[in-house]
Amino acid sequence: MQLAVAPVSRSRELVQQDELELERTSEFLLSEVKRRHGARFRQGARKPPLFCGVESPVVKQVILERLRGVCDAAMRGLSVWSSGFPVLLFDFAPAPLEILAIQARGARCVSRLPEGARTLPHAGRLEFLLHDLCHLAKFSDPRFFAEQVGFFARFERALWTPDWAGLERDLDDGWIADRDHVLADMNGSSVFLFAALKMRLKMAARRTLARKSGHLAPMTGPLSSEELELFDGLLGRMLDAVGFEGALRRAAIATSTRRDCPIQAALIADAFQLTGSAVLEGHDDDPGRVQRAALNSR
Repeated sequence: MQLAVAPVSRSRELVQQDELELERTSEFLLSEVKRRHGARFRQGARKPPLFCGVESPVVKQVILERLRGVCDAAMRGLSVWSSGFPVLLFDFAPAPLEILAIQARGARCVSRLPEGARTLPHAGRLEFLLHDLCHLAKFSDPRFFAEQVGFFARFERALWTPDWAGLERDLDDGWIADRDHVLADMNGSSVFLFAALKMRLKMAARRTLARKSGHLAPMTGPLSSEELELFDGLLGRMLDAVGFEGALRRAAIATSTRRDCPIQAALIADAFQLTGSAVLEGHDDDPGRVQRAALNSR
């Protein structure tokens, strides 16, 4: 799947179509809020006002006014959409790996579901939409946008490698669900995302060892020596799959949060940032070059 990642490259017809879908989405959001809250749906002007990049009255109303039951983060997402950020609008909930592929190319999806569609784990169609708009806001955050694209691009590519197949050979369905949650339903700094995936892998190692020994896996506590040995092997395969070597690999092994290992975390963030920048510039053809540039920049 190839997606445009810069609004300047899109045709006038596509831009107009995006604005039409943005307007329809705003109309849906406003009608749902009115239906639920009646005359109390309006809560005054938003201060400070958010940016609105289109002239549509309904889009302006939704972005520039505070609406009952609608969080600020979701409206930041709608504001980003109005600025021309690449958004793919669906009338269904895409699969996790579809979302991963979209984010790996610098875009984000939003689902405006039809009446009667399944919305779990969200209460309804409005909640599903607001959830996606919140993710759009987090994904497009300029502090972390390029490094998120790099994180998702590296892991999307890694999932198709023999190393990744070996990593997941003995892991359970719980790992697949946890993996998909991080890669498709979490946004933030690349170090936060990487640390979250490592933590899920630790728990997968614990469950795997418990299953093989016929015991229940502990829910809390540090890994035992046997669990840690298994986790180290699994983490090694993950790092092989994403192409982390040398100092970058050692930093990835050491890092759990940006706060705990700031130097190592910065090295990881730089690597993902450079990968993301290459994707967004359209010339991500040599992952080794990106890694070498990250190491040379420190």
